[in-house]
Amino acid sequence: MKRSLLKEISDNLRANVPQRKMPEFLQGMTTMSDELPLTVTPGRSSWEIVESPRRLKKTFNFAGPEHRTRFLMELLEEQDRMHHHSRMTVDENEIHVEIYTKDLNTITEVDHQLSRLADLIYADTSR
Repeated sequence: MKRSLLKEISDNLRANVPQRKMPEFLQGMTTMSDELPLTVTPGRSSWEIVESPRRLKKTFNFAGPEHRTRFLMELLEEQDRMHHHSRMTVDENEIHVEIYTKDLNTITEVDHQLSRLADLIYADTSR
C-alpha cells in the first residue's frame, strides 16, 4: 500500500465523523458496539477489548528494528493528524498498543478508526 493511499484512507475516516456541538476534542465521537465494522485478515483484526477503562488492546510483533521503527513513526504521524493518541509500549521487537477515548474512559468510533489504521500501517510497513 502506498503512502498516498494510506493518507487517503485516513482523510476519509476523519471526514466521515459527524460534527456535533461538543467540546472540540470530543467532536464526532460516539460509542460503538464491541464489533469492529471493518473485516480484515483474521490475524490482523484481533484487537482485544479489556476493561477498567474499556479499551482496545493489541500487541504487534516485528521481524526487526527497521519494521518496528517504520510502524511506530507512521502510526505517530497518523495519530497527530487525527488528534487522537494511543498508549504505546515498546518492548524489544513488540509494540503494545492500547486505544480508548481517555475523556470518556470507553471505546468510541475514533478508537475503532485508529485501530484499523494501525492494522493497515502494520501491513504496509511489513513489506
